Amino acid sequence: RTRGSHLERSRSPLQVGAELYGFAGYQADVEVIRLMMETLALSGLHHLQFELGHVGIYQSLVRQAGLNAQQEVTLFELLQRKAHTELVDFVDQSGINSAMQSMLLALPELCGDASVLATARHVLKAADEDVHEALETLDMIQKALNIHFPLLDVHLDLTELRGYHYKTGVVFAAFVSGFGREIARGGRYDQICKHAGESRPATGFSADLKVLARLGRKVRGQPEIKAIIAPASNDSELHVLIRDLRANGKIVIEAMPNQPIDKHPMGCTEKLVQNNGQWQIEPILN
Repeated sequence: RTRGSHLERSRSPLQVGAELYGFAGYQADVEVIRLMMETLALSGLHHLQFELGHVGIYQSLVRQAGLNAQQEVTLFELLQRKAHTELVDFVDQSGINSAMQSMLLALPELCGDASVLATARHVLKAADEDVHEALETLDMIQKALNIHFPLLDVHLDLTELRGYHYKTGVVFAAFVSGFGREIARGGRYDQICKHAGESRPATGFSADLKVLARLGRKVRGQPEIKAIIAPASNDSELHVLIRDLRANGKIVIEAMPNQPIDKHPMGCTEKLVQNNGQWQIEPILN
């Protein structure tokens, strides 16, 4: 996807989201996805692309193939890049059987609309039962989403491994045209509390409220709220100017010592700089 604008470059995100604990069924994932979609709608974001995957498919195939830790790292990286030629070379040299090779090589092609699931059941027919259970879960979820959000553009991707190292099942994300990354994401993480001696089913989503607010204003045609950042300084003239600007309705954020003021900090679009002994407002350039 293309790189987005400065809207996405928040160094201090304000997280919003929801979690549902204690139920392992796909219905909990559907409920969390519904909450996520309603949150985006309340932000004014309606024309979305929705991506759905299941990390359990990859995890099960890796176990079945008997890959070692280094091979797993290599496979993960190749799938994320969808590097077909390198993937062919990798499986050819991996020592795994031909049926397993065919399944791993098929993974990057298993993306698209709901018809992908039928294709996956066929090409992954030699996979362990965990894979077929995961495919059934994806089928149930996409059917439920079709009922709740019949106009939603659902894209299935069986190599979507966002959060692979802590997610345990379904993963999902929402995208909006013109923005370089997901605006909300989530998934299942049933083992998240295992280190504390308690392993409960869990699913949830998160988003950056600042990003949603800015995108929502953009969609509604409202001007972006502009803020000015001022450097950390004891200069009395600077502080007089800051008070005057605030008195006239301007938003001025005072930086902490050693904090840079030229990389869109906290969404600021302008900065106060001193030129020839005079404090002036200048735009923050990309």
